[in-house]
Amino acid sequence: MFIKDSYYDKKTIEKVNNLVGKPYGLIEVFKIGRIGSPKLKIIATCNKIGSVINIDNSLKSCNIELRPNGIIVRFKARLDTYLLCIPYYKLSIFNTTKTVTTIYCDTYKISIDNSNFTAFKNKIYHYKAKHSENFIF
Repeated sequence: MFIKDSYYDKKTIEKVNNLVGKPYGLIEVFKIGRIGSPKLKIIATCNKIGSVINIDNSLKSCNIELRPNGIIVRFKARLDTYLLCIPYYKLSIFNTTKTVTTIYCDTYKISIDNSNFTAFKNKIYHYKAKHSENFIF
């Protein structure tokens, strides 16, 4: 789900919480460790996200937040904040080259630089596997 989240809106927060779960509490953050990624450089995107990001000529970057049922990819364009909410069951992560990792969800695609993402990517794999244990295939 791709959302513009520049202003506080209870309906938007409720939609995000229903899709990927509520944010972790303070005690859970201490148990888990880091739940937010470092700043990640965006290399390529799909057309819908690209049309939003390419409005200005600033450095294209994003960060990823872990949630109980998925991840949220946040990025800014001008003064607006955008969210790409991805539940674990729709999340696909591929290492396209040695230095590029691509995240897919439905028709959305974000390719990011892999230089400072490997440890956090392993944490995402761990929580995705832990979440999929609850389902019988």
